[in-house]
Amino acid sequence: MSASPAVAVPSVSERLSAARLLPSFLIAFALTAASLAAANHWWGKTGSDVVVVGLGWPHVILGFLFYFNKVLKNERSQRSAFLWLMVLTVAIGAVHYHRPITSLIYLYFSYHAFRDEIFMYFKRLTGQRFAGVFFERAGWALLAATVALAAFSQVWWLNASRTVEVPVSQLRAAGDTFIPFAPIAQSRGRDYYYSLSLPPSQTPTALQTYASTTDVYGGGHMFQNGKAVLSADLLFSLHYAGGREERASADATTASSAIPVPIAGEQGVGQTYHATADNLDGIQVPLRISQGLPPDAKLVLTVEPAFAAIVPHIPEIAIGLTIFGLLALMAFFRTPRALAERFPEAGYLLPVFFLLTTGMVLKGLAFLVVFHYFSWYVFYLEKLRTARAGSAVRVLPEGTALDRLLARITTRNGFIATMIASNVVSFAGAYGYQVLHLSGNLGYLFQLNYFLYFLVFHVTMSFAPKGAPRVAPLATAAA
Repeated sequence: MSASPAVAVPSVSERLSAARLLPSFLIAFALTAASLAAANHWWGKTGSDVVVVGLGWPHVILGFLFYFNKVLKNERSQRSAFLWLMVLTVAIGAVHYHRPITSLIYLYFSYHAFRDEIFMYFKRLTGQRFAGVFFERAGWALLAATVALAAFSQVWWLNASRTVEVPVSQLRAAGDTFIPFAPIAQSRGRDYYYSLSLPPSQTPTALQTYASTTDVYGGGHMFQNGKAVLSADLLFSLHYAGGREERASADATTASSAIPVPIAGEQGVGQTYHATADNLDGIQVPLRISQGLPPDAKLVLTVEPAFAAIVPHIPEIAIGLTIFGLLALMAFFRTPRALAERFPEAGYLLPVFFLLTTGMVLKGLAFLVVFHYFSWYVFYLEKLRTARAGSAVRVLPEGTALDRLLARITTRNGFIATMIASNVVSFAGAYGYQVLHLSGNLGYLFQLNYFLYFLVFHVTMSFAPKGAPRVAPLATAAA
């Protein structure tokens, strides 16, 4: 079989006008910001999880179908690669199962998302024909800087976050239960969000804590299933290393102002409280346990920095984003000229990375995950439009049933219909589990912690061998 002819790489002058490709990126960016903002408005803290999982399943499944079709045909020894990549996926999953590495998984995904964004840039620049080496010096430098920034933020977040699982058998049937965790060294003066949760069950009132209608701590709104509840204050007591304790009341379970609050669902109940000393290392929680909890149920305590906890870092963040933003503007307007001619792709990549970094600062890594979904939808519709413009009538191929299915999906109408239908079904499942708490069994598919395993699978499979290059590497062609 003859090799595919090489496609000419755009000249430097043509590549300098690549900023015209930004509208496609901005469409995906706007869809991401709108979907996360709407979900957080309607469903509170759980909104981001609903969007990440609900929109994630169609992306993961469709990507696997295209890849698995290559495995079945054993293109470029794909079967051997598939086995090794499955071993890597299982290894990462096993580590995560025994010792959660959520932050490292997000960093793993960060590499995947930014690499794909650079790949899409070069595909658009060459009319969807590019398949060569797309990481030049600028691409690698930007990718390394962005992943380093994400790593820094995740390491800081990990140092200030705690998660503790307590078997129900170790809880007191009534009265205060002390739940310790590793001390948070620099906790003084910062706000932390404390949440108690249980897997969804058929007995939502089986485990209760207490709140007060008076403002005991000045902690603001209590959150129940991710939604703010006005005029209620959970009666938690904060504990610090050395024995210091801040109690909400002398006896929270019998105080006249105490009202029972059921702990039900993955989001459970939570509230933000202010730490007045360093080495925060536990909370005292008033609980009441009734019949109906399964013997293996676990109460999950999560402690994480509230927005006020990053206030001391806002000046550094603002300075960093300002410098990054100025560099992005300079690259966009191709100044200074010498650098623009040497690194023409920076005119697109720097503005893109600046906007994505800003979104991640404001909304966390969930922003990058959801953006990746929308970015591929926008890109693939562009690809289908380009393919339709360059060909007349498309004939379904002879081959396996999977060949014919994928051929139908990869028409414009087929792709749109598939995406709408699959996203509606997936989003309904995520909403049913995380918001309505219909069944705990749905958690195996629609709980974020479980979905991370499939996200690892998706990223790992992207390292499979690609097709033979049809366009010369840009670094070589530009030399």
